[in-house]
Amino acid sequence: MKKDKNIKTIAIVGLLVICMTCLTVSYVYNHPKRELEKQVKAMTGSNLNLTFEQAKAYFNGVDSTYISLPKKKLVVFVDSTSCSGCFLSHLNEYFEINDTLQIRHAELVIVLHPQHARLYEVSSCLRQEKFPFWCILDSDGEFIRNNSDIPSNQKLHSFLLDEEDVIALVGNPSRNNKIKELFYKTLQHMHSHEGGLSSNRHKQNGTLGQIPLPVKSGSLATTLKTNSLSQT
Repeated sequence: MKKDKNIKTIAIVGLLVICMTCLTVSYVYNHPKRELEKQVKAMTGSNLNLTFEQAKAYFNGVDSTYISLPKKKLVVFVDSTSCSGCFLSHLNEYFEINDTLQIRHAELVIVLHPQHARLYEVSSCLRQEKFPFWCILDSDGEFIRNNSDIPSNQKLHSFLLDEEDVIALVGNPSRNNKIKELFYKTLQHMHSHEGGLSSNRHKQNGTLGQIPLPVKSGSLATTLKTNSLSQT
């Protein structure tokens, strides 16, 4: 009788251990995704500051000055922890995206904040390669100072903006097919609703809403974006 009781106790303890292990694994797996979803929600609908005073700008390899005009934009930020030279070698991946943006009267803006040791290398490349879109060499780190709420996660350093520089979509369409699909659908929808997110906001359940996207709105839209981002 005592032996049966001990076996029963061991079985219960074993079951509890298994349950706790499953809960721990579930938390470890889902916590980063929940954090990513929280960050995406916080950024979507907020303004991105594209004011530069010290940065150099290049368009088709020509030194210029960048001024944010009221038009839709895809902004890609490459910070000093990334390999700027490696990124530049893959900029041809953005040519198709840039063509799509131009057709819809939008622009591509690449913001580079390289390490100081690589400034000359990066600036020389921007002059020589003559990329047909804006490349901003932000040596002083103005972008991140003006947008201090941007997370350090590099997956969250690409933004589709409306005409008033309001973030409509977070994620790099050149690195993920699902994000690319969302990017094209959102851009097309924004193009057919000229005026952007800001002028089309309306109150929904006491919070500011957005123009309807071509995927289900609300938490599901954020979940779709988060799932796509977590797979990159």
